[in-house]
Amino acid sequence: VVCTMLDRLARNLRSLLELDEELRKHNIYLVFIDQGVDTSKPMGKFLFQILGIIAEWERETIIERTKSGRYARYQEGKWGPGQPLYGYAYNRETKKLEIREDETAVVKRIYSLYVFNRLGMEQIARLLNIDHVKPRQQGRLWHKAAVRDILIHPAYKGEHPTGVETPTIIEPWLWESAQKRRHENPHLHRREGLRWLLQGMIHCGLCGRMLSCSYSHGTKGRRVYSCPGRRLETKAADEHRCQLP
Repeated sequence: VVCTMLDRLARNLRSLLELDEELRKHNIYLVFIDQGVDTSKPMGKFLFQILGIIAEWERETIIERTKSGRYARYQEGKWGPGQPLYGYAYNRETKKLEIREDETAVVKRIYSLYVFNRLGMEQIARLLNIDHVKPRQQGRLWHKAAVRDILIHPAYKGEHPTGVETPTIIEPWLWESAQKRRHENPHLHRREGLRWLLQGMIHCGLCGRMLSCSYSHGTKGRRVYSCPGRRLETKAADEHRCQLP
């Protein structure tokens, strides 16, 4: 097996050694062109292990420096790398978050529908899709999880967990009202913190959406994974509904 560089093959030394061992069982060896390493030879195998250690050390060093730089920016009240929350935009000149008026209107509408109109998260997502409100990611639809993320994040009341200076979109009392309503639901409260074995790890093979976890109504306590794309029931979403059984 020919590769350009060793650090492009695996992320850590353990994975490299396991791969090399598995290939050797079938008399297959690794060759790295840029580094001149051939694992079929004793010296090549030695260099392979040494370079694997160095590659893992370099990667961990880069990650640590990135984290340090990000935390330093947070302490200065500036936004770090990554996409801002829905409703905010990053100003490259001031290095701070600013309000996006078009998305802010949607955030306020979500809170209003949830607190005052007493609509559920899935109902809100369905309504946004009917009204052709576009999420930030093009080609995607609103889902319950996206609505939930907006309703629970304290940044919208001006209190970002990292300490970053965040403009207030939702008044604190309204944000607190949304949290109170969430915990009034005994079904939600009972499931708080419960995790499924493959939660957040598996995607639909047809549409690519993250599979959601729930209990089957037809059996007692049976956990099932299903595609949220199957539950899209609006006319606007018909053409996007997933056909997963």
